Amino acid sequence: MFPGYASRIETEMRKLYIEGQLMSEKKKRIRIPINIIDSPKRKYLSFIGASIISNVRKEFDNYWISKKDWEEYGANIFLKKCPNIFP
Repeated sequence: MFPGYASRIETEMRKLYIEGQLMSEKKKRIRIPINIIDSPKRKYLSFIGASIISNVRKEFDNYWISKKDWEEYGANIFLKKCPNIFP
């Protein structure tokens, strides 16, 4: 989507990795290759993610909070919909 974005991220990750290695107090330093892949399918990733979420929604419908529920109960809807998450 953004030209040069993958190379910019790779450059910044390498810089952070080198700085972290220099700051490390360990005597043995491990060399890890850093490679950022710029997927040609990135244009469709939003659609793929949305389709996965729609399939999950069918299975876990009771965990989803609708706008109507939010307007009716506010933040307390979490306590009603997800009692096992919030003790």
